[in-house]
Amino acid sequence: MSGTNAFTGIRGADPVATITGGGVTICVGNSVSLNTSTTGDGPFTFSWSPATGLSATNIANPVASPVTTETYTVTIRDGNGIVDSDVTTITVNPAPTTPNVTPAGPLVVCEGSSSIVLTSDAASGNQWYKDGSPIGGATATTLNITTVPGNSGSYTVISTVSGCASAVSNAVSVTIDALPLVTPVVTRLRLRSAAATQ
Repeated sequence: MSGTNAFTGIRGADPVATITGGGVTICVGNSVSLNTSTTGDGPFTFSWSPATGLSATNIANPVASPVTTETYTVTIRDGNGIVDSDVTTITVNPAPTTPNVTPAGPLVVCEGSSSIVLTSDAASGNQWYKDGSPIGGATATTLNITTVPGNSGSYTVISTVSGCASAVSNAVSVTIDALPLVTPVVTRLRLRSAAATQ
């Protein structure tokens, strides 16, 4: 019997790459974890592009932190040298413009004076804060502060649009001085009768 039969091996199914975790909308400054699931004959190698905003480009599950909307492609190569790829887009919403509060202060008034009115130049999405804590229900463009000493503090506002928050506004210092206590003074007067003076 002559001739030689060469055994070249058995190749399995072609590889398939599928990205999970993408196709989402995030705010600038946030991150999303991407993951590549694979089928076929391993071991697999991974190559992501572009590299912009990725924690790594040669692993299955990089963290993406793009600053603008980005479309990523992952290409896998299986143990037989066969490749496949998948794509995903991460939409990035920008942060709103940092609001400005007027008047800028510092503001010093006496207890019982007319209310102090602070105004944000953000048209919508306002949340007012006093000393770093949110003020319940204070979401309008203006904030009315009753002039009682307990309302003294530092006031700021943050604007949120499409789920994305701005940086904190300028802080306005408000001081409301309590009225001084008035203590009555009783003076004793000794009156002489008319007869005693004659």
